[in-house]
Amino acid sequence: MPPVLDPSKSRVDGLAFLGLSLTRRSEYGHPQSITHQVAFDLNEVLDRDYQYLFSSNDDGWLVGGGEPGPPNSYKLAAKDTAHVEILRIGTYRPEWGGVKEDDIINALVSGKILIPQIEVLPTAVVANGDKPPELEIRFDMEPAIPDFDDPTAPLPVNWGLRFLHNQLFKYFSFPSRF
Repeated sequence: MPPVLDPSKSRVDGLAFLGLSLTRRSEYGHPQSITHQVAFDLNEVLDRDYQYLFSSNDDGWLVGGGEPGPPNSYKLAAKDTAHVEILRIGTYRPEWGGVKEDDIINALVSGKILIPQIEVLPTAVVANGDKPPELEIRFDMEPAIPDFDDPTAPLPVNWGLRFLHNQLFKYFSFPSRF
């Protein structure tokens, strides 16, 4: 296995990432949540009354406007943080395995990274490996391998996310880039 693909040879300190924000303010959520998109109203699929889900951790719902907090909710107040992660940076400190924020901005404005119009479509809902698990909406490229033999075949769903990720992964080399 090439070292770049071996997770045991990578290091992740921090939670910085490049991503596509799906936040959306809602009357049900935190009053300081902001709207970055209007295509998905995740409140239409949330179970805020816990009719079908037994419970959630103290974070509660971090989509659909977030958690309003007391007295409207017994969960911690939290803004909507819905996003699609494109590339995990980890930290902006190179000495900790990350990339400087200015280096990322310079790469994006240089024109060396081609950013297409990105249209996304949810492909799955999964419970992640955290304890307790969190529900995640997936935005995978489907099919995972395009039909290269048919020039008339449509582009795969969510191809723009993979296109952008691959360019960023190739452009940046740092220990925490998983």
